[in-house]
Amino acid sequence: PASALRPASDADSRRLDLLLALLVLLAAAAVVAPALPGEFYWDEANVFANGGVARLGTGLWAHLVEPRFGLERYRPLYTWSLALNHAAGGMEPYGYHLVNSLLHALTALLFFPVAARLLGSRPAGFLAALLFAVHAVHVEAVAYVAQRSGPLAGPCVLAAFWLWLRNSRPAYVGALAAYEV
Repeated sequence: PASALRPASDADSRRLDLLLALLVLLAAAAVVAPALPGEFYWDEANVFANGGVARLGTGLWAHLVEPRFGLERYRPLYTWSLALNHAAGGMEPYGYHLVNSLLHALTALLFFPVAARLLGSRPAGFLAALLFAVHAVHVEAVAYVAQRSGPLAGPCVLAAFWLWLRNSRPAYVGALAAYEV
């Protein structure tokens, strides 16, 4: 039919992007779903309980300025995310695994427009994001809660890179802010 020969409208293009993004999210969710009912691994429960996540009485400001969890590294976003997890569900592993799974899905979602832009093709960007979403290399970072710094870094770095690709001064400021998180 003649309608098949006309170029796609902006609305059609946005709908296709949303559909492809939804497929990437579903793939990421399907792959990490088995980790949700899992327990803490190795020494996670001990480290979290004795390293500060259970001591929220000092408030989130203390988590910003003091190293926690037995680590001598300064990671305020990591620390806050674990502290908020504890505030929401205590030491129940499901919530921690859920947050890591959602961070993985968000990273896969952000991977799609960055890959499409770099590869110059929506289908290639979709395939790259889909491969990222289901790749086995992400299992440890999603299932092992103590590795949350990886799932937290992914969205920040990809957001920074996507903003940098936009090639404007306000985007550069946003990219720097996202990268520094």
